[in-house]
Amino acid sequence: MTMAEHQDYLRLQRNVAVKLVINRIKNNPASSVDELLKDIPYSKRHFSDLFKDVTGTTLQLYRQRIRILTARYLLTETDLKPEEICKKVGYTSVEAFTKVFRSHVGCSPLLYKDRVLTERGGDSII
Repeated sequence: MTMAEHQDYLRLQRNVAVKLVINRIKNNPASSVDELLKDIPYSKRHFSDLFKDVTGTTLQLYRQRIRILTARYLLTETDLKPEEICKKVGYTSVEAFTKVFRSHVGCSPLLYKDRVLTERGGDSII
């Protein structure tokens, strides 16, 4: 194997590992980092660096974005309460969930739900 072939192999292995973790996050946003990195042949630190190199964002920020996207969907498409959604997307504290949600969306989960449902022509929940 030439040096170039070896580098291509390493790049492919890295990309496959990142794609696997992205799929795990999308399938179960509540997964811990240890669960996400199960069977990944890199340390947490090394994988975090690889993830950022491949995606342009940190693993933590990517997980937050997917969790908030999932929460937005669950808020508007289910009857689940914010407390239930908080746990489903991996937050143990409603306060922490609300803080992160507000930083990404610009309002609280309940206000978001109310706005979306009102825009759709439904009744306000607030």
